Amino acid sequence: MTAPPGCIQPAVVERKDGILCAYLRTGEGGGCIWQSDSADGGESWSPCTKTIWPNPNAGIDLVRCHDGTWVLACNPTASGRGLLSLASSVDEGGSWVELPVECEPGAEFSYPALLQDRAGQCHLLYTYRRETIKHVAFEARSLANEGRPYQP
Repeated sequence: MTAPPGCIQPAVVERKDGILCAYLRTGEGGGCIWQSDSADGGESWSPCTKTIWPNPNAGIDLVRCHDGTWVLACNPTASGRGLLSLASSVDEGGSWVELPVECEPGAEFSYPALLQDRAGQCHLLYTYRRETIKHVAFEARSLANEGRPYQP
């Protein structure tokens, strides 16, 4: 995988056409979430390209739900981790709807982890102010209704 310096911690989903899509965080001057694709099951990867998402060198997670909706958890800011958002895309990353989960300048909400259980309920876990772990359960479809279209 060709990536900018410091591109780490990929979150991978499979598209409907079988192509793997990896979103990656980066530190060293990256300032955004990067994307790389693989058409051969991960044997080789495309050069990384910038996504529309800013990132302050913070952990991210990305899942593809049972209905095909992508859900992204990230800190969509140029610096700091005082904003943690969920975003959903019904067109495999073409457009996004964002819903802030936490917003407190100077605080830290970090290292998100996402999963969807067998019943279809989505779960977000993250470090809350470096003091504890917080859990939020939600329906992926509710993001589309409650969120706002994301425009960088």
